[in-house]
Amino acid sequence: VETVAERLAELYPRLRITYVDDGYFGDDGAPARADAIREAGVDILFVGMGVPKQERFIGEQWERLGVSIAIGVGGSFDV
Repeated sequence: VETVAERLAELYPRLRITYVDDGYFGDDGAPARADAIREAGVDILFVGMGVPKQERFIGEQWERLGVSIAIGVGGSFDV
């Protein structure tokens, strides 16, 4: 994730990228993670937690997330 963020920052210097490289949290931690995303002012959220966890997280936390777009990307950052 860090490498992807660095590369995007090089290509698009005005792009503000925020990321957390730890997607390993239990269901009980999902609301707090969603609240942190909302508080960070995220517009577009890429969730790389794998299927079906990422889809479940997005669906269950949608109202808390406060994002315009959320996309499950699986292991795309690794590729």
